[in-house]
Amino acid sequence: MNTEIASIAARLKAELDEASREELAAREDCGAVMNGPNGLPQPDGIHRIRQASARMNTALDKHLRALKRYLDFTKHGIRPED
Repeated sequence: MNTEIASIAARLKAELDEASREELAAREDCGAVMNGPNGLPQPDGIHRIRQASARMNTALDKHLRALKRYLDFTKHGIRPED
């Protein structure tokens, strides 16, 4: 594997790893908002749940984009435009 291809693969893998960590953190945060200490939503419920859900959805979208870019390159040889 030449150095340019290895560099692209490493960059895409790093992006994928970071997106995966962000998604996991957003999921954990959403779970914490949804379930207070007694298993019920927090007192300021709806607003916090919507915010946490939006962050989780954004993180999931980023993770899926990173996964697609990584797989497109590693499995299909499609180079990212950037």
